[in-house]
Amino acid sequence: MTAREGKEVYRLIVADDEPWVAYRLSHLVDYEAMGFEVAGTAQDGDAALAMCRMYQADALLTDIRMPGMDGLELLHTLREEGMATEVILVSGYAEFAYAQAAVRDGAFDYLVKQVPAGQLQELLARLKRHLDQRSDARRERRKYEALLSLMHDDLSVEQWMARFFASVRAEAVCFGCFTQAPEDALAVLRTGRDTVAALLPCPDHALPTRMMNYSRRCGLSTVASPGTSAPLLFRQSSIAYRTACFVGTDRPTVYMAAPMEEAFRLLKELEEALASGGAACPALLGLLEQQARQMNLLQIAHLYNRLDLLLARSQGLDPDREEMDDQQLTIAFATLQEMFAFLADRLSGAAMEEHRFEPVLRYIDASFTQDLRISELAKQFHFSPSYFSTLFHKHTGETFTRYLTARRMARARALLQESSLSLQAVAEQCGYSDYFQFNKAFKKHTGFAPGQYRRQLAGTDGQP
Repeated sequence: MTAREGKEVYRLIVADDEPWVAYRLSHLVDYEAMGFEVAGTAQDGDAALAMCRMYQADALLTDIRMPGMDGLELLHTLREEGMATEVILVSGYAEFAYAQAAVRDGAFDYLVKQVPAGQLQELLARLKRHLDQRSDARRERRKYEALLSLMHDDLSVEQWMARFFASVRAEAVCFGCFTQAPEDALAVLRTGRDTVAALLPCPDHALPTRMMNYSRRCGLSTVASPGTSAPLLFRQSSIAYRTACFVGTDRPTVYMAAPMEEAFRLLKELEEALASGGAACPALLGLLEQQARQMNLLQIAHLYNRLDLLLARSQGLDPDREEMDDQQLTIAFATLQEMFAFLADRLSGAAMEEHRFEPVLRYIDASFTQDLRISELAKQFHFSPSYFSTLFHKHTGETFTRYLTARRMARARALLQESSLSLQAVAEQCGYSDYFQFNKAFKKHTGFAPGQYRRQLAGTDGQP
């Protein structure tokens, strides 16, 4: 397959033991206009096979009867070698049933001699759509593998590009996280419903001026040579973008680690003020919020955990709890402002239940497939377990267990309807490691076993 003016052009081999027939077939239609290139013609099966290997042919138009290796043997050999070349067989009337059987064995289609130009055009148009779909699927699979590589491998940008895209022709690069990638991006991957990651060339080893004047929110990594770790730059751009979202910045944000000395000094002052019951605490918390606006999200998460620990100790609460990472922080709080409002509420001791409980519900709704327990959530958000249960029922009208089960069952119904996942995989994606526990809960909730529910949705066993 080649590319011409941004369009896919597929390589086609024509094979027939009669040279004049091969010539006629190779000139019967305007192949180029239809997205094909006749890479070569062959007079026997062995030569056709060699050409398919040489050109990595996308399609083969071959007579079914040839000396040596015939069309069917050629088809089977291509499949045994793992080649995805689509085969169109040309047969005489006497071989009609033979050709039909070949289609069942994996040939794309067949034509009967003498081949009319219109019939060949119609078949090639259908083949082109098929090859386009296959090419799109292959491209999407390659992008998915490229994204997985950024999460699990340790390749340089140069190595990563060579494996999944093309060689890097830039002296310096950076990764960016965008809602819409720039046109000159060297590679683009979808990373979320509304975001893409893009590798950008950086002339003169600096961020392009146009990027700093970009009119939309985006996150940019540091500028580095192609020999730098691709996962490192990718993570930097992701952190920068998520920082911009959390802080509320509607402009390009470049990854950086802000100096923390002033924040640590303010934390020390806050600790002393909490110990003495001084009135300076709200003002110090306000200064810490200003400092946080200069930090990246990892640093903000670290600051939150330090503040959370100080407040817990000062209020006689159990400080022994698992710290929040940056992902958990953005689940619990939508913005930096909301996070500091929550901390200010705790600092003042005000019983603003609506404000205090909103992050809890958001956290549960985003994490209901995990192993959530009342005791751990209560500790996480500084409630006693009994008071947590009381507030939960007040805010949702349900017990924690029923609320959690309802969320899991809603997801289970959606997965059973919209995916072909195994029942075990559905159970795991809904937070159940034990399938039998999932089966029991689903049947109690819906009145149907998961497998029965899926069959009924498919219309094979009534309607649920």
